[in-house]
Amino acid sequence: MNEKTTFTGDELAANDIAFKNLVELIQSGDAIAMIGAGCSGGLFPA
Repeated sequence: MNEKTTFTGDELAANDIAFKNLVELIQSGDAIAMIGAGCSGGLFPA
């Protein structure tokens, strides 16, 4: 099965830039990434 993307080349390039900026911000220690499926969402206040 062939993979088909719905993103343009410009959108993919912009995403690459945003991803690199995010990685740099996290590596700087000024931010953290909170990644998950939201399973504990009810345990903590918003």
